[in-house]
Amino acid sequence: MTITTQQIAELLIGVARSQQAIIDAVESMKAGFKGTYLGPALDSAARIRSTGRALTLQDFPARVRKLEAPFLGGLRELKSHALVGDVRGRGLLAGVELVWHKRTREPFPRERKIGAICAGIAEKHGLILRAIGDTLALCPPLVISEAEIAELLKRLEKALDETAMTLSDR
Repeated sequence: MTITTQQIAELLIGVARSQQAIIDAVESMKAGFKGTYLGPALDSAARIRSTGRALTLQDFPARVRKLEAPFLGGLRELKSHALVGDVRGRGLLAGVELVWHKRTREPFPRERKIGAICAGIAEKHGLILRAIGDTLALCPPLVISEAEIAELLKRLEKALDETAMTLSDR
């Protein structure tokens, strides 16, 4: 089974919202069990409780609203790059579309896999993102700082520059 970071985040938020019901259910089972098998369930209950506290203390929705401007604003500045046709996003989730011809927004031939090439170069610079065709999907962690967003943008720009240099036929 494959789980994306977005699904994990949604799961954690859902779990945090229903944490007390889960904890109560696990704790009510303790009396009926003998042995160590309940250990993972109790461990999960403790993690759910601490995750719920973290989500409550951090106020992630407010955090995302605050960080959306530097994140998406910085990505939109990359629209001036020769490879970037469009930037779309909301909150801390964005897509950077790579194009063959900037003016017409004509895409690269699919077999070139430019998105995957750029994602590989980005990873060499310590930036992990996902290529969906020739759109780079970015979903940084909810705990990212403004300084880390600035670093993410620098690394992405380096990856775009190096990707452009690999295209001798442009």
